[in-house]
Amino acid sequence: MYGLKELKPAIKIEENSVECPVKGCSIKVERQRITFKREQKYQCPVHKIYISPTTFEYETEQDYLLWYDNAEKKLYTNILKAK
Repeated sequence: MYGLKELKPAIKIEENSVECPVKGCSIKVERQRITFKREQKYQCPVHKIYISPTTFEYETEQDYLLWYDNAEKKLYTNILKAK
């Protein structure tokens, strides 16, 4: 998981590409338009995140969690049931 300290203050967005938001990464992926898609062409191969000009998403929902021990798994499962 990448916190604010690991992210660039701004990313380069070009007509057909957008760069990875993680500091020190110069990888650019194809620019997404209109609908966010989780396709390989939009994924940074190093950080395994899907990138658009305005956001990024992790590959799995568990990647959003800071911890993933047994207590967190149980809480996460209960939250998903309630959603």
